[in-house]
Amino acid sequence: MTKRLYLLNILNLNSFLIHYDKKIGTMLKKLTKIDLIMLSAAFLCLVFSEVMWFRGEKQGALFIGLWVPSILGFAVYLKLLKIDNK
Repeated sequence: MTKRLYLLNILNLNSFLIHYDKKIGTMLKKLTKIDLIMLSAAFLCLVFSEVMWFRGEKQGALFIGLWVPSILGFAVYLKLLKIDNK
């Protein structure tokens, strides 16, 4: 790859990352406390499930791991209720 093409690829990647970073920033500003609590709970369940899995407690890990989609589904439901009430 020539130096010019390499430089163009770096510039395109940099502009993409700047645009992506702005989108993430605006998305994070829209999250409420409830959203953050639900996302944190889902993430902690996922991490706890993986820890249990690697410790050899496979059935418990599967049980806890199934909580993650339930928590996220409940968060979506709460978000829809909030939108409906506006």
